Order: sequence, then structure tokens, then C-alpha cells
Amino acid sequence: MNTFVKVVARNSLVTLVSRLLVKVISFGFTIWIARTLGHEDFGRYALIWSFVTIFATFSDWGLGMYTIRELAKGNAENNHLAANVITFRLLLAGVTVLLILGAAQFTAYSSQRISHIILASTILFLYAVQDPLDSVLQANERVDISSLLRITGQLIFVGLGTLFLLAGWGITGLILAALCNVLVTTVLSWQTIRQKLGGLQWKIRPRLWLKLFTVAVPFGVIGFSLNWSQKIDTVVLSLYHTDTMIGWYNAAYSLILGVTIISNSLNVALFPSMSKENSLDNVATQKITARIFKYLFIASLPEAVGLIATRQQVINILYGPEFAPAVVPLAILAWSVPLLFVSEFLRYRALVMHRENEAAASILIAALVNIILNILFIPRYGLVAAATTTVITEALLVVLYLQKLKAEIPARIVVAEFWKPAAASALMLVIFILAAHLLLWAIVLGGLTYIGVLLLLGGLGLEEKALLQKFFKRLFPAVSHQL
Repeated sequence: MNTFVKVVARNSLVTLVSRLLVKVISFGFTIWIARTLGHEDFGRYALIWSFVTIFATFSDWGLGMYTIRELAKGNAENNHLAANVITFRLLLAGVTVLLILGAAQFTAYSSQRISHIILASTILFLYAVQDPLDSVLQANERVDISSLLRITGQLIFVGLGTLFLLAGWGITGLILAALCNVLVTTVLSWQTIRQKLGGLQWKIRPRLWLKLFTVAVPFGVIGFSLNWSQKIDTVVLSLYHTDTMIGWYNAAYSLILGVTIISNSLNVALFPSMSKENSLDNVATQKITARIFKYLFIASLPEAVGLIATRQQVINILYGPEFAPAVVPLAILAWSVPLLFVSEFLRYRALVMHRENEAAASILIAALVNIILNILFIPRYGLVAAATTTVITEALLVVLYLQKLKAEIPARIVVAEFWKPAAASALMLVIFILAAHLLLWAIVLGGLTYIGVLLLLGGLGLEEKALLQKFFKRLFPAVSHQL
């Protein structure tokens, strides 16, 4: 158990730091892209990748999550798995690109937009190789290398993207920069695996592909449903509203994705380690599940409140007055932050327990609700409908997950872990409202209020208090003994 915790802690820290760095770089670059392109072209750029993403699952078919879980077990019979996944995914990528081309022809998009979509879709061939290589690194718990390569690729994207934008290449230049990012990352991953892990064992078995397709169906459904839930709103917006509105909505949604990086980093780090530990000691993973669930609530609720309270300042500072209408969807989308934190963790937990069929069913139901609501209400209500539908879908997904995992996380634990940070967040919101004209002070006082109320309500256990005491001891030695 101690070894497992140490590995998880190491992987979580490395992944968290690296992904935070990547996210900061990426988000900063996204802001610059938005300011450089303007809200209309930024909307066009977001739509291109959204269109490709909703079909991308047919190229991946959920094999990324399946590969990590199976390779993490360390069975000799899986030695040829990665090579066969790469070969099979290249075939799927070809079929998917043809599917994207066909779908694009049925839209009312301009020839230039269709050309951009086709160019962007070629990235699926690169991901068909890069994703399985990254799965090999993660399964061998080399998230440090995986993280370094991710940072390198992001720097390449930012560097080339900047040069291409300054050269006047616009959206085309950004797509080419993204392709170069994945290409270089793929080459570096290949060389690293060959040097550090002895390379892949190439024994291509076409008969295995049918098995891969079959066993990965739940993972494919999960990926398909997630992609459609996250991107279909942008596509539907493009059919009824302007590119400008798409730009506003994606500016707000980018902020939501930015604050969920902590949850995503933790889950990415936990998945291979918990997959291995679960096959050896299921009790150990059950114990850590409730604790992580609690931490996710504690971390996510104040983030949501902070975004709601400072939405106007955040949009104005980061994007400028041109994106002022993004304040409305941001205020709504902020409520999805704690839901996203929890739903992603519950999904990974279900996969660790080999309950991917149940996870897939839950996500598929939520995705269908999402699609129906978007189609019904976006034509008339635009931004508000897109944002509200996202929150409703995530709430439904959390309920469905908890119902499936009620033996792991009983309702009493959910209630017990939720009300304390919720009460602390409510008082934090009051502080933000009272000190709205002093943003920096509002953030500091709001954060201290949240921690203080959480301590008073007993929302933090002995271990959490010990960590806080160490933290405050370094900052305020004179008052640390009061914790």
C-alpha cells in the first residue's frame, strides 16, 4: 500500500506539474490566438477542431484507455499489443478521414472551411501512432517522460504557431503547427521507448484486430459519447448562429477546461497505478477512492465560485472587451466544474474495476440527452442553451455514475463530503460579493475564508490538517500552532 501511494504521489505530482505547465502555455497561446484572430476567426478555428473531434473516436475507438489498462498488468501475452494497436488504428484513421470528408460535404460550409477540416483531420494518422506509444510510457509508469514529451510538443506548437500567425498564415498556419507538434512528439516517443524500454515487439496479427475492436467497444462508446458531449454544441451553433457566437462560447469553455486540469492530471496519473494495484489488492483501491472523491469536492467547489464571482474581470483581462458576451456562458458553465472533476474520476474508477460496459452505458445516455437538448434549444437560445445543456449533462452523468458505483461510494459519503465544502464555498461567495471592487483582496480573503470554514466544520481530517500546518508553518510560523 505504501509503495502504491508513493508511486501515485510521484506520478500525480509529475503529471500535475507538467500538465499545468502545458495548460498555462496552451491557454496563454489560446488567448493570444483569440486576440490575434478576433472573435469571428477564433470561432471558425474552434469549429474546425470540434468537427474533427466528434469523428475522432472512430479512429481511436477507445483503444488508448484499453491499452494502458492491459499493458499496466505486465502480462507477457500483451507484449505485441502496442504494435497491433498502432497498425489497427492507422487503418481506422484512414476510414475516419473518409467519413469526415463525406460528412463535411453534406454541410453548408464554405470550400475553404471544408479544406481546413480535411487538413486538420490528417492529424488522426499521427495520433494513431503517438497515442499507443504514450500508452506504453504511461503503462510502465513513466509519466515523467510522457510529461516531458507533452511539454516539448506544446512548445513546438506555440513556437511554430506564433511564426505562422506572424507570417499571415492564419488558421492554416495553426493547423500545420498542430500537425508538427504531434509529428515531433511521435518521433521522440518512438526513440525513447526504443532506448528506455527496448522498443516495441512487432508481431502483427490481423486476427487480433477483430478482438481489439470487440473488447474496446465500451471504451469506444465512452470516447464517442464524451467527444460528442463536449463538441456537438459548437457544431450545432455553427448551423444556426454566427462564427462570432462560436468564438464567445469557446472562449468561456476554454476557461472551464483550464481549471479542470488538476482533476485530469490526477486521474491520468492514477489510472495505470490503480489498474495494476486493483489486480493485486482491490481493497487498497477502494480505500483511496473515497479519499480522492473528497479531495475533488474540496478543490473544485471554490474554483467554480471564483469563476462565477470574477467572470467579468476574467473575460475582460484575458480576452478583452470584444469577448464580453462570453461572460454569460462562463457564469453558467462554472457550475459544471465540480461535476467535471467528479465525473471523470468516477469514470476512471469504473474502468479500473473492469466495469467499462456500465460506464459506457451511463455516458451514452448522458450524451444522447446532450445532443437532443442542443438540437432543441440552441437554434433559439444560442449561448445560454449550449452552456446550460453542458451543466445538465454533467449532472446527469454524475448521478448515473454514483448509482452504478453506490457500493464503492454510498450516498451517505456523498452527502457527508459535499455539504461542508458547499457551505464554505457559499461564505466564500459572500466575501467575493462584498469585496468585488478589490479583486486581489477578494481572492485572498475568499480563499482564507474557505479554508477556515472548512476547518471549523471538520471538513479536513488529521492528515489534511497536518499538511496545512506544514504549509502555514513555512509562511506564518507564529500562527501555525493554531491549526
